[in-house]
Amino acid sequence: MGRGEEALALGKGCCRRPNHVEGHFQQGNLFRTLGREEEAAAEFEKTVALKPDAVAAHYNLANYRLGRRELDEAQAGLSQMSRFKPDFSRGLNNLGNILRERGKHEKRPAYYRKALVLKPDFPEGLSNLGTVYRSISTSGRRRDLPTPRPDPEGRLSGGH
Repeated sequence: MGRGEEALALGKGCCRRPNHVEGHFQQGNLFRTLGREEEAAAEFEKTVALKPDAVAAHYNLANYRLGRRELDEAQAGLSQMSRFKPDFSRGLNNLGNILRERGKHEKRPAYYRKALVLKPDFPEGLSNLGTVYRSISTSGRRRDLPTPRPDPEGRLSGGH
């Protein structure tokens, strides 16, 4: 038995208590570490059912669903999470990524910019925003989106 499997076996004791929120969340993390994504998702679902404001569980579950291209469910989970933690840059970034998957490219920059205002050194947000602007400039539609500019504090903001 490997370390991950051993940890999983030990962790099952937490989940003998069906309403143990942290136990389900940690079981989900263990399953995810072991590559057992469906079991991880089931544990994250239990976590958010028991504690609807469990931001990390919403985020992990949304990422699982995004990976499976379950876009409606992923977007709903991230939107729910945003109600509890509207300043979570990774969640905002992933909302932009869902729009990318839906082909709604014109709406993506707003989410990436919001993420960058919250966390200016957020590499995924910077990369995603750069990708949007590169694709727009090569398609000739750059005029449809405001050019980002630094605000007085050096953060990125929209060009409105």
